[in-house]
Amino acid sequence: MSASGKIVRVNHLSTEAIAPLFVDLDMRNCFQTRGSFTVTNIQELNLVRSITRGGAFQVYREERHIRQSAASDFFACLALRGQVTVAQEGRTCQLDRGDIALMDSRLEYMLAMPDERDCQDFRVWAGIMGKKETHYVPTQGAVDSG
Repeated sequence: MSASGKIVRVNHLSTEAIAPLFVDLDMRNCFQTRGSFTVTNIQELNLVRSITRGGAFQVYREERHIRQSAASDFFACLALRGQVTVAQEGRTCQLDRGDIALMDSRLEYMLAMPDERDCQDFRVWAGIMGKKETHYVPTQGAVDSG
């Protein structure tokens, strides 16, 4: 098993700087935010340690991104510092330190990031999960860790 990686430091976050690390998306209210992203690739698994400071911002994956992108990945976001709000398929949850959320890039989602955040993101290509005839049906809601 081989691993490759890189570190990306950004003084002013932007869609153009960050989307290549994840999937096609839009970032809003992020100009005052700076970040450091440590990317490690291990075969089909992509790990991104994201540390941002300087301002709250939002990330949106919308229908237009899904239509124009071949990406079909599953993401897991593990909050290490700061609260992260995740919304997908009409459900919203707030992640505190140690909480994890799963997202499907084939569906719209929104992430709201705090002024200071530290997260470990895991991305895996959906095809590695096996071929499915239909879209999976989410059966589990947010878990209250308190």
